[in-house]
Amino acid sequence: LFGDTVNTAARLEATGEVDRVHICESTLASFGSLTDQLQVDKEPRTVDLKGRGPTVTRRITGLRDGLAETILSLDTEGE
Repeated sequence: LFGDTVNTAARLEATGEVDRVHICESTLASFGSLTDQLQVDKEPRTVDLKGRGPTVTRRITGLRDGLAETILSLDTEGE
């Protein structure tokens, strides 16, 4: 990971809460059908990230049943 990705992740971590995961709304949208497997806050929040300005994020509050298995199967498909 390089450049903007690392900077954004670091800034999200710096503005986040302990033991909570939050991601940019655009990242959540890129998950496609996997989005249905995540439990996220109903209301997005806007955080002001240094160098990016206002950024819409959501907190991941849990995983639905079967998501871990789905991710593991995607990881092993190329083997």
